[in-house]
Amino acid sequence: MSVTSKLLTPIDFSFSSTPIYPFLLIDYVLNLPEYSPDGRVIRTSKTGDPAQVPKTTSILIRDKKLAEEVRHAMTVGFSHHGLGFELSENSLDILIDDQESTPSCVHLPSLPTGFRIQSLAMSSSSSDLYNSEDWVVCVKSWGSQLSLFRRVHEWINIQTSPEFIHPFSSLMYSKKDQRFYIPAPGGNYLCCLDLYFKEGDQAEFIPLFDIIPESVGPELTPLNSSSRTDHYVESPSGEQFLVKWYGHNLMRNHNKVETLVHMASQFMVFRAEESWEEKHVYYTEDIGDLCIFLGHSEAFCIQASSCPGLKPNCIYFVGYNFGVYDLTTKTCTTFYTEEDVPLRNLEFPYWPPPTMSQLIINRLLKPSVCKNVIRSHNKKVRMFSSKPTYPYVLIDHLLKTTKHCSTDQVYYNDEYKDELVIKDNGLAEEVRVAMTHGIPHKYGYRVNLEKSEDNSTSLTLVSNTPSDPVKHHLPPLPSSCRIQNVAISNSPDINKQDLVVAVKFLGSDVSLCKPFSDSGSGWININTSGSVHPFSSLVYSKKNKKFLSLSPSGQYLWSLDLHFKEEKDVQPRFHYLCTNHTDPLRKLLQTDLKGFIWCSRTDHLVESPSGEHFLVKWFSEDDQDYERVGAETIFQTTLGFLVFRVDTICGDLVYTEDIGDLCIFLGQNEAYCVPSSSSPGLRPNSIYYVGSNFGVYDIATETSTTFYTKDKFPLRSTEFPYWPAPLSS
Repeated sequence: MSVTSKLLTPIDFSFSSTPIYPFLLIDYVLNLPEYSPDGRVIRTSKTGDPAQVPKTTSILIRDKKLAEEVRHAMTVGFSHHGLGFELSENSLDILIDDQESTPSCVHLPSLPTGFRIQSLAMSSSSSDLYNSEDWVVCVKSWGSQLSLFRRVHEWINIQTSPEFIHPFSSLMYSKKDQRFYIPAPGGNYLCCLDLYFKEGDQAEFIPLFDIIPESVGPELTPLNSSSRTDHYVESPSGEQFLVKWYGHNLMRNHNKVETLVHMASQFMVFRAEESWEEKHVYYTEDIGDLCIFLGHSEAFCIQASSCPGLKPNCIYFVGYNFGVYDLTTKTCTTFYTEEDVPLRNLEFPYWPPPTMSQLIINRLLKPSVCKNVIRSHNKKVRMFSSKPTYPYVLIDHLLKTTKHCSTDQVYYNDEYKDELVIKDNGLAEEVRVAMTHGIPHKYGYRVNLEKSEDNSTSLTLVSNTPSDPVKHHLPPLPSSCRIQNVAISNSPDINKQDLVVAVKFLGSDVSLCKPFSDSGSGWININTSGSVHPFSSLVYSKKNKKFLSLSPSGQYLWSLDLHFKEEKDVQPRFHYLCTNHTDPLRKLLQTDLKGFIWCSRTDHLVESPSGEHFLVKWFSEDDQDYERVGAETIFQTTLGFLVFRVDTICGDLVYTEDIGDLCIFLGQNEAYCVPSSSSPGLRPNSIYYVGSNFGVYDIATETSTTFYTKDKFPLRSTEFPYWPAPLSS
């Protein structure tokens, strides 16, 4: 009996009714005048500068049934390939219902408990499932974890670092290349997996080289205040495109409850030149008769002429909002169900790729949990081990190096002036320890990560006060959960019973608990629905007595109040941040804004001991060392930072190049800020950064120094936590 026949189970099942030509309805709605004859649809075009890009159109669908039909038409896609997926507790089933076979189901092995699927791609059609054993399923979680299923009946878990895989970009399968692709966060590399990927293999990375005309420059200016996801897509003829999807945030207040809505605003398309080891991509505004479909499921591309109602040279997008972007007119049309409520669907998947019919979803899985052990030179490092009293004296000494000779133990790379190479492994490890152990604490608590005999991980709250050696085990988190950072409401004026621990996971969800509360210490889980940047840190503000983070676009301040008793009491609030920082961004990128679309950005809020707030924008790009033989990975390098003073009440941002005696610490743990005079060796008006790369940025001179090992890779640590945040200064 074949592998597939063992998995196949006949079922009494058929996909729900789907219009044969679902996009006729969409085309009708798109071409309505200002009002539909029955008054159910209102079309509004934003007027203003004719040269403004992009142009925006809103379509308000006032009838609930019609709105549901539009949602259904936009998500069912194409039914002629007869494949769908059903998600249950921790299993994924492939549903087969085509005209040539009996409806049946392929049962895949269980996924890890708590695995939240964000994107899925498959190498086969329904006929392949019956006639071949070579089909492969690849899934991507919200925490950027990749898993492959092949005919061996087991999931192959692929070890990936968050810096390699963009958490919101979609996974796709290329029939032409017979590879799975997903863009890296910076958008200038593709992570790829072939169909013969085995346990222990390393993912490959293909560089992308861009060609952008000068005429596009003015359109890039507003993109600085936008979030971005990158999607790779292939046409039926094998032509490939890279699509950059930009979005912004809007705040909605409904029944006195504030929510942050993520809105699509603009798209850029690049045509890829055929190559196996590298790809050159050329900016284009004309993809001919093709149209592209984007959501958190697999992106795909078909001919508009293949289905009545489809518009050529357009992008159909679903997810946080539904709409159509016309590449010719650069017009973004968005569907709404109320005046400020976009049509949306946040469940996986948003729609099936063209090899599937209708996708059936029971419910999303709970957040996943991961291992949390820092690894250095393949050795496990115990968290929060003893640290030097003045760790930054070593860092300051190295930064004063003037040598450029590769025979020295520490020297600057002649080709890349910002690279400080540390040849000795022992010294490199000391730098890693010094950079991650932070500032000595005076009071309050920190969180330790502990590993049990069954290989699971748990969080323990530990007192920093020698006279009060409290060690308190926090409630268990879902197994496989990938923690991005922890923030604690450490403050002298907060009672122990009111202490709150907040955990932010990769994928942006947040959980809270009060470990010493009399009313219970369980976790309260908050589904942020994409309102928090996946890589930006969560911080506790002593001044505001709130947990703070930032929206994906960096336009809104996200906050959580400490005063809650039950889950229903926890309501995030949003504050708009107002600034125009095109000029400093242009200065940072040295030439023009074209470089901006090929770098990633994270936004971090930080509070000084005096209560002053700063917003720091951290710009990075993907890189790969071509001289390193056998290198099959990419790494991120820091381009620079922009710093703004923040009025958290009014939302005003003011760009600054002078933060005085202060220095800022950034990583994927809680960002913080201390006076440089608080520890010998610290440099004033500087940013110390750790994670995908370690280094120091001088704000005044706009100079970044990044530490590299002798292997030409940046010193790095991508496991949580990078360092403990200081509890006082």
